[in-house]
Amino acid sequence: MSGPQVSLVTGSTWGLGLAIVQALCQGFKWDVYLSAWDVQRGAVVVEDLQREGLKPRLLQLDITDLADILAAWQHFMKEYGGLDVLINNTRIAPRRPAEMTSQRRS
Repeated sequence: MSGPQVSLVTGSTWGLGLAIVQALCQGFKWDVYLSAWDVQRGAVVVEDLQREGLKPRLLQLDITDLADILAAWQHFMKEYGGLDVLINNTRIAPRRPAEMTSQRRS
């Protein structure tokens, strides 16, 4: 692949995923994508990192949504010809207490 190298870190709005994004932004001259299913939350995290002098990019991505997955793939294929590094740090869990209750009954 020619052009800039690119990485995507899922589950990267807090905890280990966020630390990985910070390390990649500090240590490499790559395009580093922070992914978030909640775009507003992701935008706040990106703004915080930018105040630290880092330059992550935001990608809306819900890994349980096939349309989001395909849109991400299309983005990376069009802009970069692929993806150099994928760090999958996402867990799949219910987002609302009602979903947790209904799953326990199943």
